[in-house]
Amino acid sequence: MKLAYEVILPREGDKSLAPIVFLHGRLDSRKTWKKFAPEIAKKTGREVYMYDARNHGESPWSDEMTFDAITDDLEEFLDDHDIEKAILIGHSLGGRTAMTFALRKPEVVEKLIVEDMDTKNYSSIARRTIQQIIILLRHSLASIPPKADETTAKKAIVEFVKQKLPPVSKRAASPNFFPVSLLIMNLNSNEN
Repeated sequence: MKLAYEVILPREGDKSLAPIVFLHGRLDSRKTWKKFAPEIAKKTGREVYMYDARNHGESPWSDEMTFDAITDDLEEFLDDHDIEKAILIGHSLGGRTAMTFALRKPEVVEKLIVEDMDTKNYSSIARRTIQQIIILLRHSLASIPPKADETTAKKAIVEFVKQKLPPVSKRAASPNFFPVSLLIMNLNSNEN
């Protein structure tokens, strides 16, 4: 899968150094790393790559969302960019992806940094619930009126979610409900 990405090139650097590849967490995008990447490229003299995992950010959507699939995506990304050795920095889902890749292709990983990651396996019901939440929140973006301000956009999303949830789940449409608050947080960060 061809993933949306950005690369930060240091002003002065050594092309022989392994680049750094950032992997974001679940319900995030490459924008998570935008504030850090330029400084890291500058301080390390290394190229820094950030990409959106499948079903995240600007990358394509797929019904297949398994660790094998997203690890395959990382491998394809590195191959497409002729990266023979990399430093992987992963947060949450990205950390688990980076660890899976490091076990699969240890010769490609110069260093591995895993941050804020849960090592437990999610049940198939939990995975499906998370996927449904992501789909619902993605669809909610279409409910935002054109040129809406932040407050109007948040209200439109909450109303959309309220309409789609079964009656027993209405509390989940609160702006303080975890997935909704994450979406609102991401709306705020995407404005920068």
